[in-house]
Amino acid sequence: MKKLLVDYFKIIIYTILIFGFIISSFYLLINYYHSSEIKRKIYVGPNDSSYLSYQEKLTKIATNLTNFTAKNNHTAEEKLLYTEINNCHMVMQEAGTLGKIPVNTYFSNKDVYDLGSKFQSRVYNVCWAENLSSLLHVDNSSKFSNMVLPIKSSVELLNSQVQYALKELENNSSYFYSTNINAYTIRNYLDTDYNMIVSSYNGLADIVLYLSELLNGGNK
Repeated sequence: MKKLLVDYFKIIIYTILIFGFIISSFYLLINYYHSSEIKRKIYVGPNDSSYLSYQEKLTKIATNLTNFTAKNNHTAEEKLLYTEINNCHMVMQEAGTLGKIPVNTYFSNKDVYDLGSKFQSRVYNVCWAENLSSLLHVDNSSKFSNMVLPIKSSVELLNSQVQYALKELENNSSYFYSTNINAYTIRNYLDTDYNMIVSSYNGLADIVLYLSELLNGGNK
């Protein structure tokens, strides 16, 4: 009877050890996959459509600004908007923004994160918060009054989109051993986050381009 009990407990212990080994191996594979995923990079080439589209918009904005200065009889409101658009145009092509990223190279998680951070710290803050947000104060007689709320809503949505991408990049930015059963869902969404961030750059460029065209009498 005693021998039977010993054998029974041995079977239980061996069963626990086997299951422990299987579970440990499962988590090791998950974490190995995670560590490999977060090291993966994406290639950004000179023919990247989002990059080229952004460059094209910057060129059109510059042309519209030049055309504006060649005309006379500007109102004080138009002159102010010109200054604000010009400030936007300059910050939208600073080093580290989509206008000056090193194309034909591989982007890591950190590179994409820095691109998004630059949007928030410079492009959004300077272009919108410090400049174009003045549109919120135009009176009802202004020719810009009808577009104020749609522009505000669009800009805030673009910024929220970048915030989401940055949060996702932070969640996948470092390797750690996880025993959370949800760890198997970890993936590297670097391509998606990159596209989300550059679409915000392009979205804001669309708004600035629209305003520069309106400044010159377009989009009536």
